[in-house]
Amino acid sequence: MRKRIGEILLSAGVIDEFQLRSALAEAARWGKRVGEVLVTHGHCTEEQILEGLANQLGVAIAPLSSTTAIPPRVLRLLPPAFARDKQALPLSLDGRTGTLEVAVTDPAGYELLDELRFRTGHEIRPLVAIGSELAAAIDHFYFGAPRERVAAPSAREALAIDLPEGDSDPDPFEHGLETGTVSDAGAARTGVARLEGRVMELQAQLDRAYGVLREAAIAHRALVAELAARGHVDRDSLARRVQAQKTTTGDGERG
Repeated sequence: MRKRIGEILLSAGVIDEFQLRSALAEAARWGKRVGEVLVTHGHCTEEQILEGLANQLGVAIAPLSSTTAIPPRVLRLLPPAFARDKQALPLSLDGRTGTLEVAVTDPAGYELLDELRFRTGHEIRPLVAIGSELAAAIDHFYFGAPRERVAAPSAREALAIDLPEGDSDPDPFEHGLETGTVSDAGAARTGVARLEGRVMELQAQLDRAYGVLREAAIAHRALVAELAARGHVDRDSLARRVQAQKTTTGDGERG
């Protein structure tokens, strides 16, 4: 049985047993990850989690800070919404062995690795990454976010960032505020955050729907091929019937 991140940090002497038990209880109560709770309470850093995972599991650290480009054919192996939802970023594909390197936060997550193998059709070599850096890298490579976001500040640091002042442009989507008051700035920031969150949710739903349709189409083609191979279906005849149905439906809609 593989060790969980809390046990790895405990074995490495980074945290004590009381901190681990407290983190486990809080994680179970609020549906959070143990590592997230430990970092939030200052019991360890994301870097310590990263190093602990790499050492204990014998995996490499994902070179996110030095990765300036990822081949489009590699990125296309995972849909954007899936990459963001699962926090998995494909980095490179070995043309000789067919092994795909993927940055993840939990390189020993067998369920995710199995899903990655099934989805990509490649053997997976997981590379461990810090959660905040991985999320920012996914936003950059898949969604075009500015490169500097790869070095994203923590949530605590983000709250301390000052909003720009003295600008005559009142657009809340540009600067996150309408007036110079703190209350208006906070309200605008909250509104923008909610809007961005809703956009992300809709994009994820669209990507999931596309994925379902794509898998259904693949299954349909496989079924037709199997039936044709057994002599139950004539492909040419079937194609003509489908085309005729499309034409008839189109005429009906135009009428």
